[in-house]
Amino acid sequence: MRIGYADPPYPGQAKHHYGDHPDYAGEVDHEALARRLADEFDGWVLHTASTTLERVLDDFANAGVDGFRIMAWVKPFAAFKRNVSVAYAWEPVLVKACRKPVVSGRMVMRDFLSEGITMQRGLAGAKPERVCHWLFEVVGAEPTDELVDLFPGSGAVSRAWSTWGQQLREVSMCPNDPPCPHAALLHDIEDYDDPSPMCCVEGCDCGQPSMVQQDTLGAVESGVKNDDIADFGVPEPPESLFKMCGSFYEIIRGGR
Repeated sequence: MRIGYADPPYPGQAKHHYGDHPDYAGEVDHEALARRLADEFDGWVLHTASTTLERVLDDFANAGVDGFRIMAWVKPFAAFKRNVSVAYAWEPVLVKACRKPVVSGRMVMRDFLSEGITMQRGLAGAKPERVCHWLFEVVGAEPTDELVDLFPGSGAVSRAWSTWGQQLREVSMCPNDPPCPHAALLHDIEDYDDPSPMCCVEGCDCGQPSMVQQDTLGAVESGVKNDDIADFGVPEPPESLFKMCGSFYEIIRGGR
């Protein structure tokens, strides 16, 4: 799959923030950008501002581009501007998934992420690594996909793509020979001495039981109804999570 990642200067802000940058080329034509994203890529990501979202949506409508979702990057730590009584503390992100995102357990899959802004990254608007990793997940990316950073700027997106792929390669690979194209967890979360291969993709032809199937079976054995799993759309939490929470409770109760 080919994924386009667009973090352009927001409408009306190009000259103010990037006028002295070597790559400065004036205001970005978001209508033309919308067409390029739709024509050249299987999936894509576009950052913009809450104050320019209406204009960007109009540009996408004029370009005839739809089928995307609007995600929210929420900033618990954000810059406060002079004479602005209500801080701008979130940014919309338009996402068109290249494939259905997988509930892999790497992070909780929500249409928002809470993460503070970057500090001293060398270029205004550089995105935090965790924001990029979240967007790689919700766009349905896999490490073997091609990511095209349309507005490289500080290079933060390309670096985040490299670290995200490296993290996945360190903890996941398909145990089959030849391997299937999807990542597969080699160990369960509780016992790294007892490998239990599970494929991350339900219905994959790699021959391994899927994580979804395994979690469903475990939930049924523990008395949880299948309907409950379907309602939540997420796997049953691992037992190790309950153990960890119980330990915290004991520490608090004991005053330690």
